[in-house]
Amino acid sequence: MIHELEELQRAVHRCLDELTRIVRPEGIILAKCHDYVSYGELWPGTFYLQEHAVRRCGLEIVDRLEMIGRSCPQTETWQVRGSPTCQVPGSETWQVRARRNLATLLVLSKPAEARRPESAGGS
Repeated sequence: MIHELEELQRAVHRCLDELTRIVRPEGIILAKCHDYVSYGELWPGTFYLQEHAVRRCGLEIVDRLEMIGRSCPQTETWQVRGSPTCQVPGSETWQVRARRNLATLLVLSKPAEARRPESAGGS
């Protein structure tokens, strides 16, 4: 499942690249993102998008809004060796990670003078 999340993240990054290209200087981009738990492994999608926005696109973070939904146990639980776990009340399954019940709205701005983003090769 992680390879599917990697492809999803790349698609989100391509969208942000295009938005950065077409928005006017000092324009605002709103980007909704969130983290995932896939087969007991955390995928920090919010971090990846925020890092891409700043380092690759040269955007500035203006604000960050957290949108919280109702909390409930994970629908799919997986035991991961060495991970802290807790038992879901009334169930024989174990919850490995916290439920990801929030989404983040990043408010990004394209600077008036385009900053030189890092190259894809890291040099």
